[in-house]
Amino acid sequence: MACTENVPTRFVLGIMIFWGALTGFVLRGSLSLSIVTMVGKRRVTQNSTSNFTSSSTGCLTVPEWQNVSTLFMNASDLSSEYIQDEEGEFDWSEQLQGTILSSFFLGYLFFQLPGGRLAELYGGTLVYGSTILIPSLLAALIPLLTRVHYGFLIALRIGQGLFFGAKFPSAAVLVTKWVPLEERARFMSTFTMGGTLGLAVMMPVCGLIIDWLGWPALYYITAGHGVLFSICWFLLVHDSPDKHPRITQFEKRHIELGLVKGPVKKLPIPWVLVLTSLQFWGPFLTSFGSDWGFYTFLTLGPKYMASILGVDIKQNGVLSALPFLFRYIFGIIFGQFFDLCLRRRWMALANLRKVAVCVSHLFPAVALLAFPLAGCNMTLAVAIICIAMGCNGALTSGHLQSYMDVAPNFAGTLGGLQNGFCSLAGLLSPLIIGAILEHDASVVGWRISFALSAVIFASSSLLFLSTYTGRVQSWNDLSDQRDKEASRPMRPIVKS
Repeated sequence: MACTENVPTRFVLGIMIFWGALTGFVLRGSLSLSIVTMVGKRRVTQNSTSNFTSSSTGCLTVPEWQNVSTLFMNASDLSSEYIQDEEGEFDWSEQLQGTILSSFFLGYLFFQLPGGRLAELYGGTLVYGSTILIPSLLAALIPLLTRVHYGFLIALRIGQGLFFGAKFPSAAVLVTKWVPLEERARFMSTFTMGGTLGLAVMMPVCGLIIDWLGWPALYYITAGHGVLFSICWFLLVHDSPDKHPRITQFEKRHIELGLVKGPVKKLPIPWVLVLTSLQFWGPFLTSFGSDWGFYTFLTLGPKYMASILGVDIKQNGVLSALPFLFRYIFGIIFGQFFDLCLRRRWMALANLRKVAVCVSHLFPAVALLAFPLAGCNMTLAVAIICIAMGCNGALTSGHLQSYMDVAPNFAGTLGGLQNGFCSLAGLLSPLIIGAILEHDASVVGWRISFALSAVIFASSSLLFLSTYTGRVQSWNDLSDQRDKEASRPMRPIVKS
């Protein structure tokens, strides 16, 4: 990493992780926006006998004399049918679109655990850089092979997901070696949330690229950007302060003093103790609920904007980006606040994590339950989603740091296992919601989908809130216990 006296090396690491997260989310999220153009838009029309009329997008237009409560009582009785409104290049059903959107997570699921372990054993630099480089090369193949058969698109997305699976656990390994505890909430919210800002930037820009140059250009441009990042990453990033050629002794000492329980060690994993610990399962389930809500917005948000609110591709990019921009901005605000609480001893670490989880899970659940109140009011609908995603930004100060707190030696492996399991949310969410919308693509179907996300958001946080301690677990370093036992003086044998 290029470094001067005035630029801390961990700050350069943060900038690169930020850029990597942004690049990764641009690569993985591009399909969610481009599929709107690839397939075209569909609209829902209602029976002529109904007291409601419909826009060309499926949103109900309520007569002036009719109040909102009447709308809610009668909306479920309206029959609807699909009519192609704007033709795209591909004729894919809602179910097939859900399968294509979820295919990424088939690969994402399986490389989380081995990716985290590889980063622990061989260094996070090599693993993290590969998670961007190879998916970028695969992205360049998408336009050509998709036109041959949609099966190739599914295969390429699975391949991208496979390598992306190691990105978060390898970043966690680097954070545990580089970032002192009292700086981690700010670091995580500012730099590792680069993917969220990437989505906020990506959606308007990608919308313009698709509108001006066509959807294939989006994949070529994002692929080139990913290759550029990978070159910079391998030139600038090092595995630990000890391996950095230009770090100052002052910064190196500052990092070493701030790490949890000293340097991270390479140890065998005590799986039985891990899998029977509530400190493992609480964050595990909490992460699943957060990912369900996040991936619902990521994969289906642009579709909702197009099919229900009826916005075009340029507007879609801007409006779909707003919730992720809120998530990033509020994540930074929460990170600053919680680090301040930790430095000033206003809250114990465990209580701080629990407050963050309340904000990141319970508040979004309430916002999503209130979603039906928006009806077809575009401003109110987008505002509710922005509130939900903004509150979810507190996750970087909550459960995302939990394994770094309780088991820093295994943060990469446990983070990979957690992220891998939680990628099931990204796999199941488009499939289940796609099935709901296949049955009912009207406003009612979308209400059911968001209500389901609200229930999962709230229920997944309960175990964490009731059991998390924030203390380093005994199984984090069993070698210390064995060394202590071996160093104890043997009691003399007394003959009777």
